[in-house]
Amino acid sequence: MLEGYSDVLDSIEAENKRTMFGQTNLFAMESLSTLQSNTLILPPKQEFPSDVILRFEKETVGMFISGHPIAPYQSLIKQNKFVTTEELGDNFNNYYDGQKVSILGVITQIKIKNTKSNKSMARIILEDMHGEIEVLVFPNVLARYESSLYEYKVDNQKSIVVLNGSLDLKDEGSAKLICDSVSFPSDYKNNTDLKEKKLYIKVVSEDSYEYKSILGLLKAGDRGDYRVYVRFSDTNTLIKLNKNYSTDCNSGLISSIKDLIGDSCVAIRG
Repeated sequence: MLEGYSDVLDSIEAENKRTMFGQTNLFAMESLSTLQSNTLILPPKQEFPSDVILRFEKETVGMFISGHPIAPYQSLIKQNKFVTTEELGDNFNNYYDGQKVSILGVITQIKIKNTKSNKSMARIILEDMHGEIEVLVFPNVLARYESSLYEYKVDNQKSIVVLNGSLDLKDEGSAKLICDSVSFPSDYKNNTDLKEKKLYIKVVSEDSYEYKSILGLLKAGDRGDYRVYVRFSDTNTLIKLNKNYSTDCNSGLISSIKDLIGDSCVAIRG
């Protein structure tokens, strides 16, 4: 629809011009076959990649709906003991003011303002799977890392960062982070990279009902450490789905997939 909407508008505009100049059918009666022949047919197109869909969702309704950019990094967050916004919540019993922490998230907003000394500082909104936190980047730190800070709507890959700094818990019920450095997920070791866990499935074709149903199950399920590989029987090709389809291979999911394609078409490794 996005690729065809300009043709639809052109068709409407042309019809309006014909109406204005009295070029429409005087009897205002057209056969069903004529109406059908004038109907604009949008050619089939491949769906957008999941990261593009997420960007559209964020720009349109202000939130991620079909997934989250941080979903593929959950194992990395656990292994490196990054703090989450859920842990900070309204209860700071496990944390103290000034404590050094690191938070992995996506930058959804950057606002630059001048201090009294006329130097630039930044106010950042960092979002993870559970919520968001305000991050303050003072002039000396901003001068070092400004080129590494991107809003999600500007660059949806570079906006995924690890912000390191000190907790500011002075405001009751509202934690902030005073940033002192910026790093990236690729800077941290992910043990699952050493031996990748894999879920193999075999389907008839990319256009099959079974394959589309399995994609829906994976997207709706919980993220995990298992990467999904799909073999298409008609072309004998093997593809690796992107990380937004990674799964925890829970028994309910595997059972549902096997119901669609049979036990012999599903294999778990790792």
